[in-house]
Amino acid sequence: SDKAEEEIKKARTETGESFLVKKYRAEKMYQAMEAFVKYTKSHRMLDASYIRWKIGVTPEKPFVFSTRVGGTDLGWGKGKTRDLAID
Repeated sequence: SDKAEEEIKKARTETGESFLVKKYRAEKMYQAMEAFVKYTKSHRMLDASYIRWKIGVTPEKPFVFSTRVGGTDLGWGKGKTRDLAID
């Protein structure tokens, strides 16, 4: 089925590293991340997470993360550090 094929593709491109939004703690404060945590809590998005990806990685920006809620990737970010990519 299409859903099974999609899951196989995701497994190949994700690193397996993920963090629940409500439990992730950045090394320093980022306003956008703090706002998103509050938003997900107030809207009861308990499964919101940051997912690390293998695709889109460059030497300048080795970290690529998506923000996933309800099984759907809502946004993407790249950065030199994990926190910058998530922010």
